Order: sequence, then C-alpha cells, then structure tokens
Amino acid sequence: MSRKTVTFPKDVFDRLDGLKHDDESWPEFGERVADVLEAQDGDVNTETNTVVVENVEEIARASAGEVENRMTRR
Repeated sequence: MSRKTVTFPKDVFDRLDGLKHDDESWPEFGERVADVLEAQDGDVNTETNTVVVENVEEIARASAGEVENRMTRR
C-alpha cells in the first residue's frame, strides 16, 4: 500500500477531526468520506489536476465545508 502526506490548515484539520469517529483511523475516515462522496456524485474524477499554491486554502475550505454538509445529511 502506498502512502501520501496531506497537509491542511489547522482550522480545516480541526473541522475534519470533529467529523472523524473516535474509533476510526484517518485512513478509515478518508475511505468513509470517499464512499459518501462517490455515492452522492457518482464516480470520483481520477484525472490529474494542477492546483496553484494560491488556491490551496480556498480548495481546502470548500472541500471541508462540502464534506461537513454531506456528512450531516446522512
């Protein structure tokens, strides 16, 4: 299994940490979130995308907000 390191601003990490169940690992949390997103939107886009540094915080905030919205609808 390969590994990737993902870095989030602290406020985004805190929001994600609040959504993660106490009894699940971060990989389990990531899989759960991916399952929810796939079930709602169909297949996840696996094409390579380029992100410029200026957009990272905006994308992280939008992604975390979308995950939070979708998780509360379950």
